[in-house]
Amino acid sequence: MTFLSYSCRNCGANIDVQPDNLLTICAYCGDVHAARDISDLPVHIVPSWGKQHVTAALQQRMANDPDMRGVSYEIQSVEGVYVPLYINFVEVQGGWHGTARELQGNRTANVPKGGHINHRGDFPVLARKHAHEFGLAQLGPLISHAQPVPFRSVAWKDVALPVLSVDVTEGEADATVADDVIDLLGEQIREQNGLTSITAFDATARVQSRFILLFPLWTAIYVYAGGSYRVAIEGSRPSVLAAMEPVFQGQRIRRFFATLGATLGAGLVWFFGWPMLASGGRDGEVALVFIAMLL
Repeated sequence: MTFLSYSCRNCGANIDVQPDNLLTICAYCGDVHAARDISDLPVHIVPSWGKQHVTAALQQRMANDPDMRGVSYEIQSVEGVYVPLYINFVEVQGGWHGTARELQGNRTANVPKGGHINHRGDFPVLARKHAHEFGLAQLGPLISHAQPVPFRSVAWKDVALPVLSVDVTEGEADATVADDVIDLLGEQIREQNGLTSITAFDATARVQSRFILLFPLWTAIYVYAGGSYRVAIEGSRPSVLAAMEPVFQGQRIRRFFATLGATLGAGLVWFFGWPMLASGGRDGEVALVFIAMLL
């Protein structure tokens, strides 16, 4: 992989970045280097706890797990990164028509229905083109409970982690928002109105404002009985998100898939239920669905 090297304008440290990276944060002093394309976007961060607290969360998880309690294991590594996202404040307007099956007297009939769309909300877009490890279905519920703050308000030395590159442009983010928000609204309207079909759907999604959010995710590797296992950990609380384990009982497997299914609507949870603070007026590998480091 090709990297470009330059010196931090604030502390003089050497910085290596990918050529298409639009946002670089100096790992030493936290100075923000943004490409002209996104230089006017505010940057917010969900501060991460440090390695010691993240390791303690993993150890507590192991101690509370009936299958792992008392088991001898060795934590091999614990590493964290900030995952960048665009948080877009989106306004959607339009209308829809469809049909629903309803009981009328002693027979079932197709009943026409329709309505207007006038909705506002925050919607996340991953700011990385190659980040299949970070699914919004999993990140959505986590970020919706986070407390982001303006980047300049944090003491970088207390929360410093590598920041993954931003290589999605604002135009590409706009296109993603336009497609995904309309799809999510259509599904919500279908479910809420019991529609068997949508015959017409005319809606326009416009991004009114956006900012960049840095969200902390960690991965730990532990060794047990000659095997290596990964654990994904959310850094803002911190808490274990998902783990590979030596023992998988049938009940655990069923619980995992039930939890995974519940997260699939995370985009809807985000868009329809979470007020986000922002500047400018709205101030493997089982997770490896969540995180498999790209460093």
